[in-house]
Amino acid sequence: MVLARRDGAFLHNPSYSFGSDSLGSTPLRIAQIAPLYESVPPKLYGRTERVVAYLAEELERRGHQVTLFASGDSMAKVPLKAGCPSALRLRA
Repeated sequence: MVLARRDGAFLHNPSYSFGSDSLGSTPLRIAQIAPLYESVPPKLYGRTERVVAYLAEELERRGHQVTLFASGDSMAKVPLKAGCPSALRLRA
């Protein structure tokens, strides 16, 4: 997961100081990358993909800008950038 503030500073940068504003008050731009093997959330079994969907939706509900990179048939309620048209596991 890649986290960046609106001013472009990456959160994993140890030399960056948050100063007076707290992490909780500043919306983040978050990219979540899910395996293409299963849709998000999965139609059948898929623990990792289900957690990705719950996490993405909750982060967006809390005011963050979330983009999900996953298979094109993913139904998570966040903006989606498809890596392939459908989950690889369900292809014939």
